[in-house]
Amino acid sequence: PASLRRLLLENVEKVIALEARVEADKPKVEFHDAYLNADGLYGLQNAARALNCRPNLFIRWLKEHFLFYQGGNLVARVQYIQSGVFEVKTTIVDDKVRPQAFVTPKGLGYLDARVPDDVRVGRAA
Repeated sequence: PASLRRLLLENVEKVIALEARVEADKPKVEFHDAYLNADGLYGLQNAARALNCRPNLFIRWLKEHFLFYQGGNLVARVQYIQSGVFEVKTTIVDDKVRPQAFVTPKGLGYLDARVPDDVRVGRAA
């Protein structure tokens, strides 16, 4: 009986620790399920909204670090396209190719970890 009691207490302690970890990881799991596990691409303003950021400040921050203008259109830098943060789609308008940058679901997680606090909604500008 003493050894069974000891094993039971060890298992109860493990279950309590695992339940605490599940509870602590809940916000990360919800973010993953809502955005990172998604199939679609996000326009720059929609990505800002998904990350709870001010769209204009978010896009300005992206221009400083991740994007550049190519013929009047915002395009992601090559290293961020290759790493899967952005995807560039092209359309033909008036016989001209128009590239457009989109944020991937993986990119939302990448950018969420790096976006400055002053770009987020509810923070001082």
